[in-house]
Amino acid sequence: MQAKYRFDLVFSYWVFAWWVLYMARVVPHWASPLLALGIGAAENLLLLAWMLWKEYNWRIVGLFVCLNSLMKGVPIWLLLRAGGRINLLLDLAVLAAVFAVYAVWVWWSGRNVARQIRGLMQGFQTGDVRGENAPGTAFLIDVWKALASSGGH
Repeated sequence: MQAKYRFDLVFSYWVFAWWVLYMARVVPHWASPLLALGIGAAENLLLLAWMLWKEYNWRIVGLFVCLNSLMKGVPIWLLLRAGGRINLLLDLAVLAAVFAVYAVWVWWSGRNVARQIRGLMQGFQTGDVRGENAPGTAFLIDVWKALASSGGH
């Protein structure tokens, strides 16, 4: 049986897990996820602008903003508040290593990174967000539907 929500196939969740492990001091402090989070936040702002320009479904846009604020905005703010700094070359090297492990994992799962990104974009565009391409958004939509069908109880 395949899992409904494949968080492991979306790189943003890998970066978020990296941040959690970093904050828990499991990952050494020379391997800061601040640069990766910043790149992800910048990419999400561009994606948000495109979503607004293409007039995507407002519910999808709202969930996208909420989820990414929690996954990138809050971690960036906490890292900066704790005095976090970017060491460009080292942070790029660590980011490349994490991405390489992610790409191998996606390949090992029978997928490819380009197909994952295409599926994510198509899901956002059509409003047909699935748990394998955008698991966080799909999960929140399912919770929303469950609450609506139960009358909020």
